[in-house]
Amino acid sequence: MNGINQEQAESLQRRMVQEFGADPAATDSARVLRLPGFFNKKYEQPFRVSAEAKASVTYQLGDFKLSQDQSPVPPRESPAPRAQTASGRGQRSASEHDWNWATRRLDRGESIETLVQKLTDYRDDKPNPGYYARRTVTRAYAHVALSRGEDPQEVMRAISTHPPRPYDNGEQYARAVVEETLAKLNRSKGHEVSSAAQAYQHTQQLVLAVAR
Repeated sequence: MNGINQEQAESLQRRMVQEFGADPAATDSARVLRLPGFFNKKYEQPFRVSAEAKASVTYQLGDFKLSQDQSPVPPRESPAPRAQTASGRGQRSASEHDWNWATRRLDRGESIETLVQKLTDYRDDKPNPGYYARRTVTRAYAHVALSRGEDPQEVMRAISTHPPRPYDNGEQYARAVVEETLAKLNRSKGHEVSSAAQAYQHTQQLVLAVAR
């Protein structure tokens, strides 16, 4: 696609989300889409991603006939000034910056509820700021708490009262976040899983074995 800058690209992404009901958390310009040939395993039944060539032309911004009745929301700074990456090349993405901000505040002892409200207020450029804030903060909380060895059951209880959407099942969401975070921590190079996390995983394995 030619003739489009970062602000226009993100504005177009937000209108496409509203038009087609897509993921409201996937509108930043740094988003990398899943490559064809790989599997999307975010849902109960994984499916393989494919790509189809529908045209050979290069599109322009004006070719996207989406509703223009909403004025583009100018990008706003996240809760703290954005820092450069360790290599010194450019800035972190807004989502990465928000994650780092949340983990620092949580590590200092600030509550999930307080940070969700702050991030909701700051990221009103998102189509659904509350959804984005609750997902970001609860996942950051799971990472911080489990990394320092807190009981996974207690972490789940804390997260369960902050599901991303009002109609989501808080307990199921919290369980999925904790299990996903434990798996990521296990895969991290040199990371030692805490005894509490190991006990939780062993319990889950026993429950599955009994259920069979």
